[in-house]
Amino acid sequence: MTSSRLIPIIVILTAVIGCGEKAHEHAPAKAAGAEPAPVTNRIPIPASVRANLGITFATVETREVRTTRRYPGRFEPDADARREYRAPVAGIVEPLVTPYQAVAAGAPVARISGRGWAELQREWAESRVVGSDPADAVAQARATRRTLITAQVAAAAGIAVDDARLEALADAPALTVYARAAGIIEPAIAVSGSAVDAGAPLAATLDPTRVRLRASVPQGDLATLRDTLPARIIPTTAAWRDAVPARLAFALEADPTLRTHDLIAWPKPADGAALPAWARPGVTAQLEVLLAGGSPELAIPLAATIRDGLETILFRRDPADPDQVIRLSGDLGANDGEWVEVLSGVAKGDQVVVGGIYQLKLSGAGKAELGGHFHADGTFHAEDDGGGGH
Repeated sequence: MTSSRLIPIIVILTAVIGCGEKAHEHAPAKAAGAEPAPVTNRIPIPASVRANLGITFATVETREVRTTRRYPGRFEPDADARREYRAPVAGIVEPLVTPYQAVAAGAPVARISGRGWAELQREWAESRVVGSDPADAVAQARATRRTLITAQVAAAAGIAVDDARLEALADAPALTVYARAAGIIEPAIAVSGSAVDAGAPLAATLDPTRVRLRASVPQGDLATLRDTLPARIIPTTAAWRDAVPARLAFALEADPTLRTHDLIAWPKPADGAALPAWARPGVTAQLEVLLAGGSPELAIPLAATIRDGLETILFRRDPADPDQVIRLSGDLGANDGEWVEVLSGVAKGDQVVVGGIYQLKLSGAGKAELGGHFHADGTFHAEDDGGGGH
């Protein structure tokens, strides 16, 4: 093959492999001498790019950032969260539940059989014998005794005296103990077939939705805190996304070594909403208290800002085109560790990028000195400054 024939082949191969086996398509090459496309701080992010980069948004809102205080805390069961079930009479126990089982109010927890139950049944049966003369003093005393023993049996079973299940216990071989409230069975339960004395523990339940937060507050903050101040409970991660209104009270406990005082907060979800999944006994959270004297300012989550060289930047979603964002140099004010004031560049209700902000920053897209575009797989391609592309 002559050298004159090799030259066209080399030129064709060079053109084919120039951008790597057409793994993705770029804009057509600019004609020689054509004006380059103007560089803009707007970055296209169609749905496929948002999905691949994991881009999520937060909404600009007004908040009192400068007067917000946050204190670390831990959820604990509230006073009415735990219920204990003890043997009402001595006997042989048969548990009807297993550890960590969820039970509803009225569900059977255990059965007790043996001499203790048999004696209570006999007394109950004797009290139910009706005298011939209701006006007779003996009959009246028997009626009173019948009422008392019936109430005793109902209390032992954990049901009301007018519950239809009570009558069935009159001839039952064992006394069934029912749950008085919904909850989760704790790990320790009575051993099946074991003999227990009256008052011995059978099982206990804990309702994980009945919680309170115990937060630790520096003693120096006590002068500015009031139990009437607005408060919210927020998770330790993505605190800007979730919050539950709360009612405050000063606890009686303090730590003189750490110089802290405990503050109790009861979550009060709005409109009867359920507690979020992270509000459970033993889980850590933060108590957010709004001090008096603040003024609302436009604010965004601190996670929506990122350093790029010597400047802090943010990416605002274009209100006119939700498929692109605008790179802005952050004009920021005070922050409280979770939120930061934005002094210009955004309006209330705008959206800013939170998830995927690091990938947007790494791409360099939106800088005045760099143009380019994202591909559907989330990769970024910088435009050439000349006319050839690649």
